[in-house]
Amino acid sequence: MMKTLWNDTPHLYITTQSLDKSIYKLNNSGEPVEKKKDAWKKALWFWHETNEYWNYKANEPTVVEVYSNCDEVELFLNDTSLGRKKLDDYADHIYKWSVPFAEGQLKAEGYIEGKKSRRDCRD
Repeated sequence: MMKTLWNDTPHLYITTQSLDKSIYKLNNSGEPVEKKKDAWKKALWFWHETNEYWNYKANEPTVVEVYSNCDEVELFLNDTSLGRKKLDDYADHIYKWSVPFAEGQLKAEGYIEGKKSRRDCRD
């Protein structure tokens, strides 16, 4: 996270967590939102539990977080796009997706000014 806030070099880092153990709930659109609205503003010196792996029960609801300083990030599961998102839409600077677990590879691609600049993967 610190690299994405205080470094100009393009950076991506993927973490995951089961929805029930995460700090998130799903809103009416199925997007992860904090259980306690704006809790991130009060928790600057504490970090929530995340995992560096992609290994859960089949179809288990998970939250994928991508830490990046890229303008946009696109998330893929087994080469299928799960959507491209803009950093400006996340006040806490953490991209988030709700993803039912499926075996395979998660991949995030970062874009700066529309050009692919960085990639990270989790198996």
